[in-house]
Amino acid sequence: MISTLLQIIGGGGIALLLLLGQQGLQAILSALQQGQSLAAVAPWAIAIAVVAGIESFVGAVQRERQQILGELLQRHIQEHVLEVATAVDLLAFETPAFHTECNGCR
Repeated sequence: MISTLLQIIGGGGIALLLLLGQQGLQAILSALQQGQSLAAVAPWAIAIAVVAGIESFVGAVQRERQQILGELLQRHIQEHVLEVATAVDLLAFETPAFHTECNGCR
């Protein structure tokens, strides 16, 4: 659920960056056409920087969560494989019948 929320925030951040970028470019063009200073563009640049920073943070958190979930899944699978492997009697591994039956398992 947290991963889904982070993906939604990331998608919204990208959309917001596109809108802010468009407005920032409009402000630059307007300032250049009217011969004004580019100080009017500063709020747009700050807003873009803030949203990009948040986007970067959310992306880092999402990558860390995915890595942790991957490690937990791998640990769970290894535990299950070990449970099954330890349930078989060790002497059974030495019999040809065991290996013949397991050839179909692959």
